[in-house]
Amino acid sequence: MSPFAEAELNKVIERTLKDAGLTKPPVRLEDMLAHLKLFKEFYDLTNPSFLDRAKHRIMVGGHRLAQIVRKIKLQAILFFDESRIVVDETLPVLKREWPAFHETGHRICPGHQDVFAFGDTAQTLHPTYHEKLEAEANFAGAGLMFCGKRFTEEAADTAPSWETIEALADRFGRTKTTTLRRYAEFGPNLIMAAMIGTPAWKFDADYEAGSCRHFVVSRKFGQRFSGVNATKLFDEVNAHCKRQRGGKVANFELCLTDDNGEPHEFLAVAFCNTHDLLVLLVHRNKLSPGGTIVVPDIAAGVH
Repeated sequence: MSPFAEAELNKVIERTLKDAGLTKPPVRLEDMLAHLKLFKEFYDLTNPSFLDRAKHRIMVGGHRLAQIVRKIKLQAILFFDESRIVVDETLPVLKREWPAFHETGHRICPGHQDVFAFGDTAQTLHPTYHEKLEAEANFAGAGLMFCGKRFTEEAADTAPSWETIEALADRFGRTKTTTLRRYAEFGPNLIMAAMIGTPAWKFDADYEAGSCRHFVVSRKFGQRFSGVNATKLFDEVNAHCKRQRGGKVANFELCLTDDNGEPHEFLAVAFCNTHDLLVLLVHRNKLSPGGTIVVPDIAAGVH
């Protein structure tokens, strides 16, 4: 998304939160849905009554839902004309909020109702345009979850550490996973990144062991370390992890090369929430070619 598009959506997010009277964390999903007059229910893709209601209206990749229902896993759907969000009932309770907030993002984004109100319209969307709409819904939904600019204001002066992530997760009533992503992208103005994936020692029916699913970077990281290979980096993190069921599993330094070929020292802190491996990477120092520190960084106190 362009800076202009983000600025415009931030205005929508702040206005929505203000109108709803939700200007302090935590923002409860039920309160937001009540303000927007949206109803929430749960669905089961194996339930014929749900399929009869939805299969002729939902398009995925140019194919009607009925044609591919056994090959996909929809987490939530917004029926604009019914003012109703339906959420996959098989999702763990802690994972139900994000897809619901994402669909709420569609509800408040300007122009989305005109596009999605009629099921057949999705068939005519260019894939790039559809991705743009999804990105906008992600941005708006996450903004509502974290009380708009309030999260950035409160996170701005914090020291990047796993303890900070936990404290902010409690403060904003969100999971550690969503808080980690938000912190990396909208927290302190530092060179840092977040990784979320499957630990190398965990079996997951949906994801390969040791695979990285999300690599979220701060603006500064993206500007200077765009060539970092997320797969190789996640492999290195896994190699340093203690193989245990949960808790902090790694805390170590590693070297990453920036886009100019210059080496930098980062601190990697990894946490296992019993299912996923959550990693916070924070820049510490620029190194000389020989490996000695030449430029101290304000993030050097990460722990």
